[in-house]
Amino acid sequence: LTPAVLWLLENKQTIALLFGSIAIFGRTQWEPGLGHWVLASSGGDAFPAFSWQLLFVSGITVGWHYEWLRSKIVSVHRSRLFWGLGIVTIITMVLTAVQTPTFQFYNHESWDLYLWERHPLRSGRILFFFESIGFFYLAAQRWMDSRKLPKWPMEALAVLGRNSLYCFIVHI
Repeated sequence: LTPAVLWLLENKQTIALLFGSIAIFGRTQWEPGLGHWVLASSGGDAFPAFSWQLLFVSGITVGWHYEWLRSKIVSVHRSRLFWGLGIVTIITMVLTAVQTPTFQFYNHESWDLYLWERHPLRSGRILFFFESIGFFYLAAQRWMDSRKLPKWPMEALAVLGRNSLYCFIVHI
């Protein structure tokens, strides 16, 4: 379906593409078996493509509109995005990790599978993925802009990040 996605982006149908992708993902939240292919050779479920397509479509859309997003959103609101995403990422990590039976922010038994399950890919995992990636991207840029911090750790991470992103896209 990648040629169809690229065709929609080329023809300025980004909103329709994202709406369709989010609608398909939303449907998988209520019908988790949608789009599962069962292969005996893989031992069961092969890949829930209809839920994971949201990451692929979002990634290719961000890549397509990179310059616009960078000039109109990231550059204009860089500091607010850095602090806002950082605070939300830390709060999310605390809410899910630092809970005991007597200290709960939400009911784990009824919400954990809905928020954090991997098959099908759930909304909590998607939101945390986007917020944390955004925060760590902006943090790495701040590090690189600093005159006091060494550049080599972020340069090494940039190479690793690019290569792992390519592997992830090929995997999908």
